[in-house]
Amino acid sequence: MKAIMKRVLKVVMVMALVVISCAGCDPEPPAYSVSKKEFFYSTDNGSSYGNRRIEFEVGKSVYMQLVINVKSDDEKSHDITGQLKIPNVKSVDAHYLKGQKITPNQDDISGFTIYPFNITTNEDWTFFFEFVPNNVETLQMELLFDDPVPDKYDDINTIKIVTGTPKENNDDVEPTKEGE
Repeated sequence: MKAIMKRVLKVVMVMALVVISCAGCDPEPPAYSVSKKEFFYSTDNGSSYGNRRIEFEVGKSVYMQLVINVKSDDEKSHDITGQLKIPNVKSVDAHYLKGQKITPNQDDISGFTIYPFNITTNEDWTFFFEFVPNNVETLQMELLFDDPVPDKYDDINTIKIVTGTPKENNDDVEPTKEGE
């Protein structure tokens, strides 16, 4: 009987050690992917948006809509942060579809206006931006996600800022993206 008790005690102690050692183990973190990142622009002061317009006039408001969806492989809700960086613009307005304002940070040294955002995984998030471009240029907007979203999901969206009236027929041209 004593031998059986010793064996049972040893088994219980081993099991307790296994449980204690695994108690500090973190489960594998979820993997993230970006299932949607679309830029849309308005030619009617924000009443409607499309994805074909790429030329805008310097000194006049540009109305832009950005739709993002970050997926997690565990399908749970996780908080994700990121930013949209736009060079050489004056910020007029920025907000989530749900109405919350986005307060931009102005980096005077680099000339970027940086719009930080916080989203939850596994749902569409829509943002609206109104800004005024300062220079005639090819304006590249950088969409950057913070960890844990892999860098390969970061993106650059490009539009042209021109003098005078933009071409009226450029609504049928796809916006350019880096790598195309």
